[in-house]
Amino acid sequence: ELRLGSFTTLASSVLPRLVNAVSGQYPDIHLQISEGTQDELVEGLNSGQLELALLYDLNLPDDIQKTEMLELTPHVVLPKNHRLSSQTEIDLADLVNEPFILLDVPPSRDFFIGLFRATGLTPNIVHSSPSLELVRGLVGYGLGFSLLVTRPSGDTSYDGQPLSIRPLKNSAAKSSIVLARHKDLRSTKLMTLFTNLAKTAIHRSASPDP
Repeated sequence: ELRLGSFTTLASSVLPRLVNAVSGQYPDIHLQISEGTQDELVEGLNSGQLELALLYDLNLPDDIQKTEMLELTPHVVLPKNHRLSSQTEIDLADLVNEPFILLDVPPSRDFFIGLFRATGLTPNIVHSSPSLELVRGLVGYGLGFSLLVTRPSGDTSYDGQPLSIRPLKNSAAKSSIVLARHKDLRSTKLMTLFTNLAKTAIHRSASPDP
């Protein structure tokens, strides 16, 4: 048995393929999965309730040891018929006065607001939610645009609204998916096996991302 945590936005977009890979190759391994925010997962690693956790490498404490799985870049999420949807990449300055829908879950909130601040801009936040799919759904109905890193397969919202996904212009910001454990927890053979398997599975599941 392996006690595994997953950041909430990664649980639906990355974790299913990973669980399938483990089940297919090592059917005797049982994954005990917990989903949560970064703070909840770090607390689980600190307390020993979790052995590993799938997280974004953003503001993690020094006592958390990380193995990088995949590096991603943020992207702009627009309604399908947005005036900028025909562009190959988008400058935040062209969107700053438009309504912004914020993925409001730490540490994602500070990461996305920081993209504006890095260029001296202030976002016009009109809606915020900790739900990735609610954010995408609101964008789909033309209520604003958003910035995300996690990109589910298929550029439509849950209720079928089409989305336009475009990379940010001149953005050097990166966000890495990592598999984390507490530095004082010795890695078992099972943990090492899972980590190696996860690298391959996560690359395959995240291939639509910029």
